[in-house]
Amino acid sequence: MPLDILFEIFVHLPPADLIQLTRVSKAFRQILLTRRVSWLWKASYALDPNVPPCPEDMTLPAWAHLLYGGAICHTCGAKRVHKVMFLFRRRACKDCIRENVCKMVEIPLPLSHKEKKLADCIPSFIGEVKSHGLGRFWWNTDVAALLKKLDGMRAKYNNTYCDPYEQDVAALETHMQAAYQTRHAVRCEEWEDNRIEDRSAEIRNIKIGRFDDIIVRLQDMGHEYIDIKELWDHKEVDVAKPLTDRIWKRICPILELALVPIVEQRLHEEAFDRWQQRRGLVLSTYAEYLEGLPVRLAPLLATPAEVLEYSAFTDAIADDVLDEAALADLNERLRGIMRELGLKLLKNAAMCAMLLISVLPADVRGNCEETLLCTEEFHIGAACGLGLATTHFTLDEAPNPSGSESRLQLMTGLEMLAHRSWRLPGSQAVPRYSETAAIVAGGLVAMLGLGPSTTAYEMDRANARFSCGECLHGKYIVELDDGELVDVSSTRCWRNAVEHGMTRHYDVAGQRALAWTKIPSDWTKIPQPDWQPRRTTQVPRDWGCAHCQAHQRVPLVPGIPGFGAGSPSPWYTAAQAMDHLLIA
Repeated sequence: MPLDILFEIFVHLPPADLIQLTRVSKAFRQILLTRRVSWLWKASYALDPNVPPCPEDMTLPAWAHLLYGGAICHTCGAKRVHKVMFLFRRRACKDCIRENVCKMVEIPLPLSHKEKKLADCIPSFIGEVKSHGLGRFWWNTDVAALLKKLDGMRAKYNNTYCDPYEQDVAALETHMQAAYQTRHAVRCEEWEDNRIEDRSAEIRNIKIGRFDDIIVRLQDMGHEYIDIKELWDHKEVDVAKPLTDRIWKRICPILELALVPIVEQRLHEEAFDRWQQRRGLVLSTYAEYLEGLPVRLAPLLATPAEVLEYSAFTDAIADDVLDEAALADLNERLRGIMRELGLKLLKNAAMCAMLLISVLPADVRGNCEETLLCTEEFHIGAACGLGLATTHFTLDEAPNPSGSESRLQLMTGLEMLAHRSWRLPGSQAVPRYSETAAIVAGGLVAMLGLGPSTTAYEMDRANARFSCGECLHGKYIVELDDGELVDVSSTRCWRNAVEHGMTRHYDVAGQRALAWTKIPSDWTKIPQPDWQPRRTTQVPRDWGCAHCQAHQRVPLVPGIPGFGAGSPSPWYTAAQAMDHLLIA
C-alpha cells in the first residue's frame, strides 16, 4: 500500500493507536519512528487538546509511549504498573523504585554546598520507600548524570574549586532550573487523574448497559426482576463489553443456572416472613385475650414466648397462608384456640398459687378456695395471703439439706407467683416462705400505722422511706425536725428495708429486734456539703415490674456514664410504677 494512503489513515488516529501500530511490525515501526513523520505525530496530538504538551527533552513517540504505552515497568518490564511517575518520566514497579532511588547521604562522592544545591534542580519526591525509610529521594540515573557533569567540570579545572568552576556550577544550576518543569509534572498528573476517572465512568456505563440488556432478555424468558438484580456481581455480567447475540447465546444457560439458588433463597425468605406474620397473629390474639383480664392478673399467666410454644398454636400456623381470605380464617381459628387455652392458663395460675399458699402459715392462708377457683374473675388479693405485705418468699435453686433458707432472691407473694424459674417443667428451684422477712415487714407496716391485712400494693402506694437505726455511720448522720438521728446515705423503700433487715441484722429464727426510722415525706434537708452522694442515691432504683423486666430497659441517665444500660429497673418513682400498672 502506498505511504500516502497510509499517512492519510494514520493522520486520523490518536497517539495511543499510533504507539500500538509501532508494535505491529518492523515496517510500521520504521515508518512511524523516523523524524520525517514528526508532522504525523503532531497532527495526532492535536486530536486531543487536553493532552499535556511533550517536554523539550523527549520525542513525541517517547512521550506517547509514557502516556499510552501500557502498564509496564520501564526498567524490568513488570506488568500492571498503572501509575506514571511524571517527575521521573517513567513507569516503575515497587521493586525497581526500591532499587533505583537514593538519598543525599547515599551519594558516594563528597559535594560542596553549591554542588548540593544542584540536587534541587533534578526530579525528587518526599515519601517512604521500603528498606530506605522516610526521606527525600532521587532517581539513580538522574544523580549519575549530574555527577558525570560535575566530574567533567572538575577535570577541566584540575579538580580545584576556583572561581571559574563556581561560575560554571551556577550556570549549570540556572540551565537545569529552566529545563526542570515541576508545573508540567503537576499538570500531567491532573490530566492522568481525569483520564482515569473518565475511563472508569466509561467502563461503568458499558457494564450498566450490558446489565440492562440482560435484564430485558431474562424478563422476556419469565424471570422476576427481584431475582435478576442479584446477578449484578456475576462474573459473566460484570464485564466491560456490550452484550451481543453471540455472547448472550453463551452466557444464557450460565445465568439461568445461577438464578436457581437465588429464587430458592427468595422463596424461603418470603415463606419465613409469612410465618413471622402468622406468629404475630398469635401474639395479637394473646394480647386481645389479656386485655379482657384484670391488669394485675396478666403477670401471672404465660409469657408470649411460652404461648408460641403451645402445640395447638404451632400446628395452626405450620401451614403456609398465601391470600388474605385464608389469613382471616386463620385469625378466627387462633381466637378459638385462645379461648380454650385461656382456661388452662387460669387453672395453671391457680394451681401455682395453691402450691405457694400451701407453704404459708395457717393464720396467713385465708379463704383460698373461694378466691382462686373463680376463673371468670380470677384475682390474687389479701384474702389468700399472697398479696400481703408480710408475705415473702426466697427461692432456692435446689433443696438445701441443712434446712437454712436462701436469702439471695427475696420476693413478695405475687412476685414469686409471677416468677418463671420454679414453674418450668423439670426445675429444681423451690420457693420457701420467709418468716424472717415477715417479721421485718410487719414492723414496717406497724410503723406506718397500717393493719396486718395491708397488701404489698398498698405499701408501694405509700412510698415511705426508712432508715436503719443500727447502721449509723457518723459522717452521713443528720438530725430530723423531731431531733431523731438518721443515716441519710442508706434511706430505703420498704422492700429494700425488708431485705436489709433479714440479711444484715436477723438470724434464721428472726428473734432480734431492729429499730427503724421513717423519713418524713416533706423532709428536704441537705446533708453535709462535702458529702458526695453515691450513684445509687443519685438515681434511686426502687420500683420494678416482675412481669416486664424481660422487655423494659432504663435509658441512659445523663451525667452518670454507663448507668442504666441494660439494667431491668424501669421506674424511679411510685407514680411511674402506678401508671405502668394502669396501662400494662
